[in-house]
Amino acid sequence: MNRVIAFSRLVLIYILIVSACQGAFGEEQKQDLSSLKNVGEVLEYGMYWGCIPIGSATVSSSWTNFNGKPVVSLRFSSKTGNIFAAVYPVEDNVLSLVEPVALKSLWFNKQLSRRGRSCDETIVFDRDRNEAFWSASVTGVAEKVKITPDTRDLVAFVYNLRVAGLASDTVYTNHFISSSSVSPIVLACGKSESVELDEYGEVQSLRINPALMYRGVMKDKGRVTVWISEDLRHVCTKVVIDAPLANVKVLLKSVKGPGADFWIRKAEEKYQAEHTNSVTASLPLSTSLKPAQTAVP
Repeated sequence: MNRVIAFSRLVLIYILIVSACQGAFGEEQKQDLSSLKNVGEVLEYGMYWGCIPIGSATVSSSWTNFNGKPVVSLRFSSKTGNIFAAVYPVEDNVLSLVEPVALKSLWFNKQLSRRGRSCDETIVFDRDRNEAFWSASVTGVAEKVKITPDTRDLVAFVYNLRVAGLASDTVYTNHFISSSSVSPIVLACGKSESVELDEYGEVQSLRINPALMYRGVMKDKGRVTVWISEDLRHVCTKVVIDAPLANVKVLLKSVKGPGADFWIRKAEEKYQAEHTNSVTASLPLSTSLKPAQTAVP
């Protein structure tokens, strides 16, 4: 079971790869603030081991201020559900602050907690000196890392995908900073497939196999598969992680926030239907439907 939870931690990487982004993959791109139309979005996911629910994950974005300037705040959180939490509690929280013009990392923090162990790491970016300062509060270790002008943390790195999208039958390679090192990542895009979602029906999605590189060796190749919707929102619809006994599966449950596309309309239709049903159920029985009372002489 510990290995199942360990595999589910990969959800942090692979949901973020495709679910909180704007921009073009691997390019130094300038944008005005109006292009960040999906800021304010909230994506909710259910996590399953086979058919057993094991937890949930949420990805959200919002506007905030950092050093007196408007920036985009990206948050990721995941935790095990009641059944698994009793055996192996997991709670992860990640926050990335990104400047909205060149989409560069400014500040990053991840707090991971599992049974008896915790991690609290922060990366502060000095763009003038092309340096990043990584520190781990639990161990007290700190390190200065040399970066290039376009080096980003993982969350800001994937903040480049949503507008441009990804092409089928194409392999993308780039780098991001993780802890105290810069790591390569490879995204192998396949074909379009239909993904069935309880709340949204069948959604055409691009199949992607991500892998991380470590010292020239590709890790996790073939162990994780991600599907991204092919509409303009490019939202992650499904993740499957190869795990012992049964695969870990992550499915999109809801999309909330700005916009008026398919995802938002579906949510509004569901809300209106549920609201109408609840109101109807609470109405008293009309007297016109009651049988007439005959007067007794």
